Amino acid sequence: MLSNIDWFAWVFLPLLIFFARVVDVSIATIRILFLSKGIKGWTTVMAFFEILIWLLAMTQIMQNLSNPVCYIAYASGFAMGTLIGMIIEEKLAFGKVLVQVISPLDVSPLIKRFEVDNIGVTKVRAEGVKGGVQILYSVVDRSALHSIKKCILGFDPKAFYLVHEIKYSNKGIFSPKNPMRRIERLRRLRKSK
Repeated sequence: MLSNIDWFAWVFLPLLIFFARVVDVSIATIRILFLSKGIKGWTTVMAFFEILIWLLAMTQIMQNLSNPVCYIAYASGFAMGTLIGMIIEEKLAFGKVLVQVISPLDVSPLIKRFEVDNIGVTKVRAEGVKGGVQILYSVVDRSALHSIKKCILGFDPKAFYLVHEIKYSNKGIFSPKNPMRRIERLRRLRKSK
């Protein structure tokens, strides 16, 4: 029975369609990220390859309408491409985000912690439904977001915080890319105490 199977139509073609969809949907996810950041050149190049690969996959589907395995491969490739695109997007983690922390607590220790890491922060006093609160605004590298969230939750496990994507930013105080500078700053801070 296995020798009677048309291996190209029932195995290799669906695999080709599956992998084409994984690649084109992954590219689409990254292209949308680049588009949201205003990166024109790479967005254009990615759009070209995304649609070229999609056309190749779609052509094979249209030429093999009687093969249901191709439909399953197409849909599965779309789903897997979405997952892989999200994973790639998380790994790239470029750009900046605005972190907003709203707390009824004294936020001075959190501000000091941000200062140690050379992270700029702006504090605003405000009135919430349950009384006075302090709002902190900080623009940080997206790659540092995980450690920033850890820092916030270490300060207050019940903290309310928001993270906003930023398309453009100008000036400000940002943590240096060199982690050795941070270690040196910590040493100097400890010696001065």
